[in-house]
Amino acid sequence: MLTPTDRKLIQKYTLLPLLARDGLTACAVMLVLTEALTAADSVFFHRRDAYRPGVILGFVLAVLLGAGAIVCLVAARRRSTDPAWLDLCDRTLRAGPFAPGAGPDLPPGTVAHWWEIPTPPASAVTVGVVLLPAAVLLSVFLPRYGAGARQIEESKQLAAAGLQSVAATLEEAGCTGVWYSDPYDQYADYGYYVSGYLSGGEDVFITPEDVKVSVLVDNRGQVAEIEYILGVDIQQTPEENLDRARTRLEEATRVLQGIPIPDGAGDYFAPELLPDDFAEKMTAAYPYEEAYTWYDTDDGLTVSTDYCTDPEEEYGQYDSAYIRVRVSDPNAWE
Repeated sequence: MLTPTDRKLIQKYTLLPLLARDGLTACAVMLVLTEALTAADSVFFHRRDAYRPGVILGFVLAVLLGAGAIVCLVAARRRSTDPAWLDLCDRTLRAGPFAPGAGPDLPPGTVAHWWEIPTPPASAVTVGVVLLPAAVLLSVFLPRYGAGARQIEESKQLAAAGLQSVAATLEEAGCTGVWYSDPYDQYADYGYYVSGYLSGGEDVFITPEDVKVSVLVDNRGQVAEIEYILGVDIQQTPEENLDRARTRLEEATRVLQGIPIPDGAGDYFAPELLPDDFAEKMTAAYPYEEAYTWYDTDDGLTVSTDYCTDPEEEYGQYDSAYIRVRVSDPNAWE
């Protein structure tokens, strides 16, 4: 007959290999799952920083499960030298018709089956050791996912309102071809553009007559960048093109001064858009070499101006030259 100690010993050595196997599996699952949940947080909810509580919990669970699995594995291997187990195996061999040469260390499953000792099924051990910690880790990330989904929905609403406001300003000023991207079609970290033409805009390529304005609205519904594109006629002198560009930029800034600018942002309409150093660089590079300048304003904006063109040997009837001016807030995405 078996004593309660014998029964516990059988259950112990039956369970230890399962715990060791599933513990190592769970350790690997925790590491992979933590990485997957963090990646999902970044991809689907556009988080820039890893979720520290979730990452720490995943790492701690992986360490605990891995350490527990090693302890169980070492304990299971001591079975063959455990006097109490060897004595139990000897009594089992004498009690039943086992093959000659069996023992002295019998498999725990065989001993449990012979003495009809109930042991937990392997599937139940797997659920407890592998799936339960995974569910705990997932439960930590789910509230963050919910908050991320609500934040994205709110940002889409703010961006859509800002886009519509800017588009209405351009249309009221008589701009043609006004177009803006829809936040509900595709979420963008950097924001969404509203574009329109003060003149031109009928052709696919930038022509000397084109004056295009674009406004970047971020996910708070605030202006983050204003861009001007002015076509250049390479049949004219650089001075003539620069004079025309200055005149058209004045017209464009008057149109855009009606758009809502966030409180605390820099003055998008105060900087000099065609500074003297750019005029010098463009004149020296004109007409088939590019030129570029940029500077930071006192109120934190960045003004970049470049002359875009194509090499003389590649310049054809479908190529174009133009001046592009950007006034942007580098802190808008922080």
